[in-house]
Amino acid sequence: MPDGKAIFDRGPEDIEFYTLHFPLVNGYDWDVESDLQHELQELRRCRSDYILYLDANEKTLCRRKQSDKTRGRSSFEQYMKIVGFEKEWYNQFNTKVVDVNHLTPHQLEKITMKFLEEIHF
Repeated sequence: MPDGKAIFDRGPEDIEFYTLHFPLVNGYDWDVESDLQHELQELRRCRSDYILYLDANEKTLCRRKQSDKTRGRSSFEQYMKIVGFEKEWYNQFNTKVVDVNHLTPHQLEKITMKFLEEIHF
């Protein structure tokens, strides 16, 4: 991993999460942990130092999906099957969870900038 700092919209933890959980919630009996043992080991070496997790309830997610006509969101239904496990997954890392259900974009920007200052980014 190169030196320096980077900001990811979705980082290595997200790739690992979906790799491990997507087959399970879709009814596949795959032994992902064994089949991808070496790849997962390499991926885990790339974990983030800090994570800012934006949390919203299902009602908010559905409302925002309906009001945003700029994107198709073809995988939204698949995501909704797995979102319940996601927050729990991120709790094992150095994660700050922010409830965005009632935040404006401006409020979220302030919270994000404060977070970046706190971690000396």
